[in-house]
Amino acid sequence: MRLAVEAVLDGLGLPVPWTIFDIDWTPGSPLPMTVTVGPRPREAVVAYCDPHGPWPETVVRLASDLQDHACEVHWGRPFPPCPGHTHPLATGVAGGVAVWECPVSPRHHRSPILPDGTP
Repeated sequence: MRLAVEAVLDGLGLPVPWTIFDIDWTPGSPLPMTVTVGPRPREAVVAYCDPHGPWPETVVRLASDLQDHACEVHWGRPFPPCPGHTHPLATGVAGGVAVWECPVSPRHHRSPILPDGTP
């Protein structure tokens, strides 16, 4: 899970690197995994996911939560920015792969959230 979180944070293209402060597991919870990240400890945010669900959907939920937090922390700036547009890329699943894609036209831009080989 740590490699997936690192890949999502890298993909957001944030102006200040974010650190993974904690990844915690709470058995029996509907969303048993919590990921605490942020630019600094006092600005940490938490994202939730279920690693036992379908992997592409798990990655999309994690990426979407972290994207929402990043946009809030950085005053509404679009992360990751859609190439040639002013809005951020959206998360989605295409062909069984979690992707960043243009919310207006996926044909304009679509790329995997995780690099090949990320567990």
